[in-house]
Amino acid sequence: MKKVLITGASGFLGKNLIRYFMSQTECEVWALTSNEGKLSEFQNEKLHIYQREFPFSKEFKEIEFDCAINCAYPRNTSGKQIADGLRYIAKLFKAFDLGNVKSIINISSQSVYDEQRENPASENADLSLNSCYAVGKYAVELILENTCTNIPYTNIRMASLIGVDFPQRIVNRLILKILNGEEIIINQSSQTFGFLDVKDAVVGIVSLLDINPNNWKLCYNIGNEKAYSMLDIVETIKEVIENKSIKMPEIKYEINTNAGSTAVSYELLKKDTGFEPSVNLKQSVEEIVNSLMKNSEELIYESLGYRAKLPTTFEPNEGII
Repeated sequence: MKKVLITGASGFLGKNLIRYFMSQTECEVWALTSNEGKLSEFQNEKLHIYQREFPFSKEFKEIEFDCAINCAYPRNTSGKQIADGLRYIAKLFKAFDLGNVKSIINISSQSVYDEQRENPASENADLSLNSCYAVGKYAVELILENTCTNIPYTNIRMASLIGVDFPQRIVNRLILKILNGEEIIINQSSQTFGFLDVKDAVVGIVSLLDINPNNWKLCYNIGNEKAYSMLDIVETIKEVIENKSIKMPEIKYEINTNAGSTAVSYELLKKDTGFEPSVNLKQSVEEIVNSLMKNSEELIYESLGYRAKLPTTFEPNEGII
């Protein structure tokens, strides 16, 4: 049975990795988190939950891990907190490199590429670190490269993830506003977005565990080459919502000059592992809508149609792509 370590395990991607490993594989998982309560839904003898300092303990050194998947990232925009987070990651990678971790998959982001690209970015595309988030993600890649000299590793430059229980993502926010009957203003431009359902992201990551890590490339993109405009996104949500007899609120459009795309090419990963994304935008939207309607405290019938009373708190997730 393979032994896998997941850092940032209580974040959106980390929790979905745990779900997959618990249900689909014969893997034993060690999950690192700063908030064990966020993993309380998982009860499985193959899952071991530890605080983030576990890799520096004597107990950690006694376990031989086949792979460490790093989803941890300092999300706060405070310069000091980002620096502290990067310092922790450097210490973490050093602990991994000392001998009891056989390989590392580091979760990076498509945001390191130029946002003004017209075509899905390949792994050889020019970098353009135009945000603190992009700089931080690339910094983690460089820390990995300069710290882990004894074991194979790769960086996953992940497309923008969507899925259930991810209220920060624009698709989820739009659906929430629609279910609440709020007025929506869309900034319409030629800019397009490359989304990837988190279930496909997990399958792509896990596919690397089936090949020899010594054959991994320095980095892989995981994405869906289909890119969507804001109008595409709204029309997809509208189709799903109206099929459920929910009346759409008024939508206003404003024109702006944003251009470019966030799409990435997954051809290199496909070549090495056979990975193909299988969930399209409509399927993702359908699942998000169903989940929000199911988990609403109540549905209030009004003359204008359904109006959803949604959960009152949405806590930020760790390890957001």
